[in-house]
Amino acid sequence: MFKVINIHSLFWKIFFAFWLALLLIVLITAFLTNYIINFEDRRPLGPVVLEKNAARAIKVYEEEGNIGLRKYFDEVHDAYGVNEFLFDIENNELTNKTYPYSVQRALVFEDIEDNYKFVPSPVRTGALKYETETGNRYIFVSQMLTRGPDSKNKKLSRFGKRGPLGPPLEMYTLLITVSLFVTGLISYLLSSYLVTPIQRVRAATKKLSEGDLSVRVTSTVSPRKDELGGLGKDFDQMASRLESLMSSQQRMLRDVSHELRTPLARLLVALELARTKSKGASKNEHDRIEYETQRLNHLIGQILELVRMEQRESTLALANENVTEIVRQVVKDANFEAVKQNKGVQLIAVEDCYLEINAELIHSAIENVVRNAVKFTPKNSNIEVSVEKHTADKDYLTITVRDFGPGVPSEALEQLFEPFYKIRSRDDVDSSGYGIGLTIAERAVRLHNGMISAKNGEVSGLVIIIKLPIN
Repeated sequence: MFKVINIHSLFWKIFFAFWLALLLIVLITAFLTNYIINFEDRRPLGPVVLEKNAARAIKVYEEEGNIGLRKYFDEVHDAYGVNEFLFDIENNELTNKTYPYSVQRALVFEDIEDNYKFVPSPVRTGALKYETETGNRYIFVSQMLTRGPDSKNKKLSRFGKRGPLGPPLEMYTLLITVSLFVTGLISYLLSSYLVTPIQRVRAATKKLSEGDLSVRVTSTVSPRKDELGGLGKDFDQMASRLESLMSSQQRMLRDVSHELRTPLARLLVALELARTKSKGASKNEHDRIEYETQRLNHLIGQILELVRMEQRESTLALANENVTEIVRQVVKDANFEAVKQNKGVQLIAVEDCYLEINAELIHSAIENVVRNAVKFTPKNSNIEVSVEKHTADKDYLTITVRDFGPGVPSEALEQLFEPFYKIRSRDDVDSSGYGIGLTIAERAVRLHNGMISAKNGEVSGLVIIIKLPIN
């Protein structure tokens, strides 16, 4: 069974485009080659041109005589640098002017057919026998002066500037120009036709990777009926599937979190009743239950906050706020809590900057990063926080938070901002938490078109860098 050919296939489009280009090149080359080959009869001293020039000269001679003819020849010489002569059938020059030996050679017609002769050297000379309608017979001779003082400052454009092989240089220029234009035009159109949809899919893919799950290429790529159109349809299906899965995940997290808060509230009430009835008995157990319940309640709050962030991008309320003041407040609060653990948080570099931000989200992002640093920095050490403007590439406000803890493995740096990711190999540090704080910080920064990254310190510790665009 023969496979049905899909004429909309990208393969066949490329095939026919290149085939057409080659076909046009071959046809144009064949045409110009034939023109060049047949140029022998149309060259400046060829029979066609000589016949036209001879007719003009004979007309002048028969109407104005030899004086008028000599004046005409002088004008041709002065204008074009060409010497022309007119002889009768007995080889008598009709203007009575002298002529060189090269002209005399051109007058010998015994071995020449079609009453035409060309002498290439020492001076290119063409001779033609011409008979008028009245039966008068003449010999017309033309010489192109390409050397010597007589040829200086002459306009050789009467016949066209000749190339090394005979035809005019303009013909070679035309051949090259047409070939370059045709192949270039077809290649450009083909490249645009193939690359443009790929660029659009690439741009959509970038938006998708940045979290815009609503991006589609339906209107620009999918209508095509070739492989690129199929790629566009597959991309749209993938994006739709991802958007559906993410929406389902967020809805499930939100619903589960809300449903868990009710029994947690009842559990805390029951715990207080149990404490009252026990009158101090089992105090340690009750405290442990309360601690774990509060942790679970805090986790649910973080999950709900994360879900809200994912859904509020299009409705983000912005205001002109002093980011540095927000950092100062976070540092002050964190230091108050860190002192109880023999740790500290200090602001080492400060530069005031006002940005269009959502103060609540930025406060949450910075607070989560600083609290994470407090958790992992060792006792008797300080977390260093700085706020600086950087305008080298783009205008950014950079907030840097550095702790002096054990750091993290290099391969784990990219995963720090993923939900529920935790480093299991850290020793002698507080490992409480559920690995969602840095995720909330990353989402908050991203909602402001900013960037957040992590790297290990030169000696020890972890450095978190937040960049917020100023403009």
